[in-house]
Amino acid sequence: MWRNPKYQQQVPLAEPPEERWRRLATFDRSTIDVKQELRIALDQYQGHRFISLRIWSQDAEGRWWPIRGRGCSIRLSECADVAAALEQAVALAEEPDDTPHYVSRGRERRAPIDPSRLPKRAEYQAGFDETTSQGVGDGE
Repeated sequence: MWRNPKYQQQVPLAEPPEERWRRLATFDRSTIDVKQELRIALDQYQGHRFISLRIWSQDAEGRWWPIRGRGCSIRLSECADVAAALEQAVALAEEPDDTPHYVSRGRERRAPIDPSRLPKRAEYQAGFDETTSQGVGDGE
């Protein structure tokens, strides 16, 4: 986050939340310009334990922050059903995809272009001279 250098000493920097939970797994989600990771942790809120899935991002100072709106929590009572659903999703994703990739909407499909029918480079550049303005705006 950019801070005006004139007021940089006057504004205290916020501190990222401390890890008070038990991290179960971390998956790198980084791109070229953004360093992010998915963290799965066993957490607790008001005496209730749950599984936390959150996307965390690294700021310019190298500190990690959870991204607002990019996470969810799973109750421990839901974990077995969620795990079964994830296993089913993995099994379905590994099956061959039989759905058509092109859906006809009643329009005629054009034939692909045959490269052998395209004009050769020398044929369409033969009469071209970039130093003259012949044919541009003179009514020809």
